[in-house]
Amino acid sequence: MTPKLDVGKVFNRIFELYTSQASVYLPAALILYLPLALVTGAVLSGTGGLFVLLLLLALGFVTAFIYQGLVVRSVEDLQDGQRDFSIGELFRSVIPVLGMLIVVGIVGGLAIGIGFLLLVIPGVILVTIWAVVAPAVVIEGRGFDAFSRSYQLTRSNFWQVLAVIVVLFLIQFIIQRIFGAIGGGISDSLLPYAIFTLIGNVIVAPLTALASAVMYFELVGLQGQAPVAAAPGAPGAPAAPGPAPPPPSAPPPPSAPPPPEQQPPPGQG
Repeated sequence: MTPKLDVGKVFNRIFELYTSQASVYLPAALILYLPLALVTGAVLSGTGGLFVLLLLLALGFVTAFIYQGLVVRSVEDLQDGQRDFSIGELFRSVIPVLGMLIVVGIVGGLAIGIGFLLLVIPGVILVTIWAVVAPAVVIEGRGFDAFSRSYQLTRSNFWQVLAVIVVLFLIQFIIQRIFGAIGGGISDSLLPYAIFTLIGNVIVAPLTALASAVMYFELVGLQGQAPVAAAPGAPGAPAAPGPAPPPPSAPPPPSAPPPPEQQPPPGQG
């Protein structure tokens, strides 16, 4: 029987990493979510229909997937208990998979958004079985098969993964509502509301990203597999070993001793 995901252990690890690495995760979230907030504010200040809402949802998923990529690489780096990445190195480390993160973010975001429009249940299922798509892209270098890889990892722990997602959704909902209410109470204009909504997003973004990363490593471990190591040459990855030095040459054999000096026969000389 396959061991089950320990939800309590997942949350302990999430909050442990959040508190110890907040100086990295929060600035990185601000860098990524600020453009999203500006675009969202500009769109919502005008008029838009269903297509615009789906577009914003896809953009939100793209931002979330890129941020998850950063956090996944950070959690991988912290497996030895020591942080080697700076914020700049984290951003550089996901450049090789940035295009695929954007693609799976768009595809996943649109599919999940449509799923939620179809009586919610399909969206909930997709969010759960695709919970570790970003780690599969970043750690394993997968393409579109990251969706099937995520399903493979989560299918035996569907309810445990869903429990993590639901709890985090409630936390995110409460925090964002609090900050949105503060912004709305300050002024009726869009700017204060957008600023405080951004603050709420920055605070909760590491929780969702850490959940994806922590669950990935836990699920891989439950299946008796070892996470794929970072590619050689990536920031923080161990350098590829160089060629072994040639064995030392054997010492030359000792030269033969010189022949003894010939002594003249007796009676000569």
